[in-house]
Amino acid sequence: MTTILSDEALHSTAVWIDYDAEADQLLINTERKRRKTKNARNEPRIAVSMTDLDNPYRMLSIICALQWPFQLSIREAGV
Repeated sequence: MTTILSDEALHSTAVWIDYDAEADQLLINTERKRRKTKNARNEPRIAVSMTDLDNPYRMLSIICALQWPFQLSIREAGV
């Protein structure tokens, strides 16, 4: 996931991603206090890139603007 810092530099980090087909939503696993979450609150434009583990030549890139407010789903670790 790539977000934009306040000085407009790019900040890229590896994240776990899933897709909820029923809700048509991309689910990004992070914590509220992480830099990427703070960046996305200040600048909602992000980019996400995914590679198929079974076929590394199959990939998907998404460039989008998150809708505010974010729908945060908080879960305890291990749940």
